[in-house]
Amino acid sequence: MKKSRLFLGIILCMTVVSSVLVIRDKDPHEKPLPTQGKDEESVKTNKMEKEKEFKPNDNRKDKIDNTIVVTLLDAGKSDATEKTFLYTIKNVGSTKEKLVFKSGQHYEYELYSKDKGLIKRYSDGKVFTQALEEITLDPNEEIVYEIVLGALEKDDYTLTIHLLANKTLDSTATIKFSIK
Repeated sequence: MKKSRLFLGIILCMTVVSSVLVIRDKDPHEKPLPTQGKDEESVKTNKMEKEKEFKPNDNRKDKIDNTIVVTLLDAGKSDATEKTFLYTIKNVGSTKEKLVFKSGQHYEYELYSKDKGLIKRYSDGKVFTQALEEITLDPNEEIVYEIVLGALEKDDYTLTIHLLANKTLDSTATIKFSIK
């Protein structure tokens, strides 16, 4: 009798705990989609369309608004073994701006060939420190990264670079070039 009471007590406790966890995981601000007169498939489609419209950076109060500008320029250095570009990040605002990076990687680039598609990604084969890094830029201060690409075959190329700091919008720069 004592064992069955103990067993029932344990089952009851587990039921209460699992119910609390399920209730806690539900978003209190989530509003159910209207389903009256609609089949389940159209409700799912409606929900997916709503999710596509979500733009996570649009309403953030901590974003950097048009004060960080990125540029990508051909450095003019090129020979048979390498091609060089300058990737510049500049604070054009009137106050200091803090760039926070989630790792030691500050940017990512992708090099596309007209004939072969993606041929190089900066992070492929690399390991970066896994620690937050902060860089503070004073007004009109800039950071310049030299991007050196190895030997390239004759072709038309597109180089796209993304700044990986949080709170930056429109931080992608692209340049097209040819090796003849």
